[in-house]
Parts: sequence; C-alpha cells; structure tokens
Amino acid sequence: MIGKVVKIGILAMAASVFPLFGQANYTLVSGDYRLVISPKLCDTVRSISYQGRELAKETGYYGTVVATAPGMFIGAGHTEGGAEQVLSRSLTCDGKKVDLAGGQVYQGELVVLEKISAFDQAVFFNRIQLSPEGIVEQKYFITRGEQKLYSLYTSMFCWGKEITDYYALKGNGERTSGKFDGKQDWHLSSEIRWCAVYDANAGKGMMMYYPEILKGALRSACFWERPVYNKFYMMTAVPASVPAGHRSQVYTLVLRGFDNPDKLAEVAAAAAEIKLPVPGEIPAALLAGK
Repeated sequence: MIGKVVKIGILAMAASVFPLFGQANYTLVSGDYRLVISPKLCDTVRSISYQGRELAKETGYYGTVVATAPGMFIGAGHTEGGAEQVLSRSLTCDGKKVDLAGGQVYQGELVVLEKISAFDQAVFFNRIQLSPEGIVEQKYFITRGEQKLYSLYTSMFCWGKEITDYYALKGNGERTSGKFDGKQDWHLSSEIRWCAVYDANAGKGMMMYYPEILKGALRSACFWERPVYNKFYMMTAVPASVPAGHRSQVYTLVLRGFDNPDKLAEVAAAAAEIKLPVPGEIPAALLAGK
C-alpha cells in the first residue's frame, strides 16, 4: 500500500548504513508523471506511468549497466561482473530535502532524486528530475582507477507488452516506425535523436528524447521484444579502457508523454525546450572510496 505524501526532511547517508527502508519501493509524482523506485535495486526505476496509465512495468532491470567484459554486467540487479554500490542518495521536493521511506509517495512541482554509485572503478552521478513538463535523467561518471569498459548501457526501460508501436527519428534524420508483433526480435538498432513507444489501445505513449545524439555501440538504441516486455536499451560507445581520473560526457535523456503519435514532431520540440540543469559534482571523499 502506498503511504502518505511526504515533503519535508533530509537524507545523506553512506551506502554501508542504508537500511533499504525494508526494501519497499517508493514513488515520485509530478503532474501526469509517476515513477516507482526500488531501493533494493540500487534506487532504480521499477515502473513509469503517464496520466494514470502504466507504460513501463516491473518486469526487468532499469538504469545504468556497465560491462567490464562480455557477460560481466554491473548495475541495478545485474551482478555478473560485480555489484553496483550506492554511495549516497538524496531527494528534494520543490527545493526541500526529504527523508526517504519505503511505501511513501513524494509529490511536487519539481521532484529531484540524486544518486552516486560505484560500478567497479567508475563512480556515477545520476539525477532524475520530474516536473509537469516531463522527466529528465542525467548521468556521468568519473573513474577512481583504471576501468575496463566492454559496454555501457546508459538507459534501459521495460516497456509493457501493451505497447503496440514504436517511432524514431534516427541520427541521420530518417524517420522510421514499427510494430511489436510478438516475433521476439530486435528492433530499431540505430543512433537516434528520439524514439517513442505507443499503446494504441490506451491512446498513451512516451517519447525518449536525446538533446545530444549519443554515439552508439553494439546495437545502439534498440528494442528487445520478449514475452515479458518490449525493452529499450541505449548502448553507448565507450573506450575499451579509461585511466583513473577520466570524466565522461553528461548523458541526458528527456521523457515526455503524449496522446497522438501524429504529433511527435511537436512532442520532440517541447522536450527540446525543457531547461536542463547542471548536474552536481561527485564529492572527493566518495571518489577516494571513503
């Protein structure tokens, strides 16, 4: 059961003392947008709803995944290559810091969840912002030692099986679209400016807009159609190895809901107008592993 709305307090604790709130999920709400977050899975998303319609569901892992070698994944629930370690987390609602507690709903005009976590030698800063305009996710990493990087998934979303269609604007300006037809295959596999998913029966969809077109690797931006989800991956190009002190670019994604797929150009234009904050800095103590 979801508890009462909470808007005041403070939180800034070390990962070693996080009680995980009994591992119960908590919920962030602003305008038409609702995110369910799992402390058990390193404070990653579990579901995404728009105007009361759950479009992405608790059927797989979300968030960031680093692989140090083929199959050696780190992040959210992936532990094949090691475990993501949450070093700090904080939540603000309309500028006020709040205490996180499982089962609670945190609602405001501007809701911001910030997390710093370690993936092997890479320390990631991750910021998720909800407002009535949409959802903005920003992340970057700094290495505290030499880091091998076989692959980096900067985003993953488990869109539900009710999703019927996808649309995209590729990095070369080409428009494309397709249907999830139950064939359990890969779709899209291209660098993109944006892509969108749509539930034709509900008349609701969500656009994933990239202010900067990310250089892709492996399958680049793609959907994996499986029996339990239509999963989106942003497979981003990274060097095979980076030295200590390497700072990545900022990877930014904007999610914006829509009702009419005939107006996706307008949805993209509105997403492009959302003011992007400057991500915070990772404290030196956390980079030093203290």
